[in-house]
Amino acid sequence: MLQSMTHQLREKIQRHIKNGIDISELIKDVSIKGEDFGYAKISYFHRVGEDFSNTNFYNASIGSDDKISMILNCNIQHCNFQKVKFGKVFLRHSDARWASFREVIAPEVQYQFTDFRGCSFCHAVLKIGTEEGIGAKFDTAFFQDLTKGWGIEIEVKEKSSGPSNV
Repeated sequence: MLQSMTHQLREKIQRHIKNGIDISELIKDVSIKGEDFGYAKISYFHRVGEDFSNTNFYNASIGSDDKISMILNCNIQHCNFQKVKFGKVFLRHSDARWASFREVIAPEVQYQFTDFRGCSFCHAVLKIGTEEGIGAKFDTAFFQDLTKGWGIEIEVKEKSSGPSNV
């Protein structure tokens, strides 16, 4: 069970952010929905089955290169990840609709089965690949925007969701 964010903890977190101190331990096991972590350093971020929608991570760093952070089965709708620098992060089976990933640096993020419809990715660095993004959902406009400056014409057709043979 997650603890509620208190006024005292929120103030302590903001002091840590202002002084460039990692807040990973401060937010562990605490509900962070709707909080402001702009410019925060979060070296280890492990969230499973949580709703932290509407949370601001503007210009924060999330994760590290030596330890995998996980965001699994989470509601991260309307979060602001603009200018976030991600380390090694597994973002899987999550709902990220309408979140901002503008100018994000995320070459080590795996985003399997995550819903990115309605998101913005302008100037984002994101590894595009089957292994990294199998089952992810994007708007068709994402692919049209991606290829518009490449000098090729691409037609994107959504896959029908017919009966499964599994």
